[in-house]
Amino acid sequence: METSVAISREVLQRHPSRTQVAIARADGPAENPTAAWADSVSGGAWTAHLPTPLVLTRTDSLHPAVRSFVTDAGFDSTWVFGGTAAVTDAAVADLPNVHRVAGADRALTASAVVPLYGDNVDRYVVVNGYADNGWALGLAAAGIAADANAPLLYANTGQVPGPTLDRHSRPCDTGPGYDTLLVGGTDVLPDALVAPLDAADGGPCPLYNITIESVTANPPGDDLQPDTSEHVVLRSHEPTNADVSGWYVQDAAGHRLTIPAGFLMGAGAALRLHTGPGTTSASAVYANLDQPILNNEGDTLQLYSADGRAVGGPFTYASQDDPPPPPPPATPPPPAPQPPPSQNCHPSYPDVCIPPPPPDLDCGDIPHRRFRVVGSDPHRFDGDGNGIGCESG
Repeated sequence: METSVAISREVLQRHPSRTQVAIARADGPAENPTAAWADSVSGGAWTAHLPTPLVLTRTDSLHPAVRSFVTDAGFDSTWVFGGTAAVTDAAVADLPNVHRVAGADRALTASAVVPLYGDNVDRYVVVNGYADNGWALGLAAAGIAADANAPLLYANTGQVPGPTLDRHSRPCDTGPGYDTLLVGGTDVLPDALVAPLDAADGGPCPLYNITIESVTANPPGDDLQPDTSEHVVLRSHEPTNADVSGWYVQDAAGHRLTIPAGFLMGAGAALRLHTGPGTTSASAVYANLDQPILNNEGDTLQLYSADGRAVGGPFTYASQDDPPPPPPPATPPPPAPQPPPSQNCHPSYPDVCIPPPPPDLDCGDIPHRRFRVVGSDPHRFDGDGNGIGCESG
């Protein structure tokens, strides 16, 4: 505590115009020793960014050296990092204009510090805020966070906590992804933590699981005959509708079959992309080209999203010089289901509509099983943290 005061006096010598001071706890309970530094590290990154003096004190009373420093400096406001379990109201009762920045746990407190950086945060620094040596990683990371105007957030070895994901989240395709730096080796921040951070950070939306299922390059009759021309079949493996507007299949020569704007593939549906004429429906798109493009002698095709990202791997088919017998006429499937109207659906469950609490729901209260879970999971459907909710029952 005396060391924190000595460092703070040095800060004031370099920046004598500072009129505010920050305070965090100096020790933690025996059963939770890492609590001693968790709030001072996440809050300290912000104080270093300003810079503002940061002093440490006991939980239930103000250390005499801290009291003397604050009184002598004549600060006009005080920032306290952590809840009353970390620094009690009584400990700071005599300090000027107290502002408390706190959450129910260290991840929430770190998240609560973020707005202090202002409205233009586009980068973050993530450290393991639960490891025994997390203070050392946090000390190194705080300087980077201060210089880069990048708030410091917490993860642990097994997962990215909900408060960190919530603060790091914005809808995909709403702009470039956050620039996020993970500080520490894979022993404290495994590579598996990168995926949920990337998925939540506003960058490109994850690609749907859609594959090329088959190719009919040499159908019976003319290759461009109406309704039954040469075609490629796509298959959706998604549990809900997939917006494939502008997606296209391209062959080795650069010829393309493109899906029109506003097109939705139904859950598990097949879609035929024809080169010839016909009436586009939920199960077939017709390009109405002047000449066939699918090579009867075999070729390699690739499916791409509208922004040019490859979807899955290449699909190679063999020669089809001997056409198969014509298939029996089939009844067109019903139109793909349309997305339900906007409801009060929590974003932690993007593939189903489950309202936020209250009330607190259990798996037995809902009809859905094995659905994706991201973010804070307020109903705790994903008990084992593997990203799948209500896996059984």
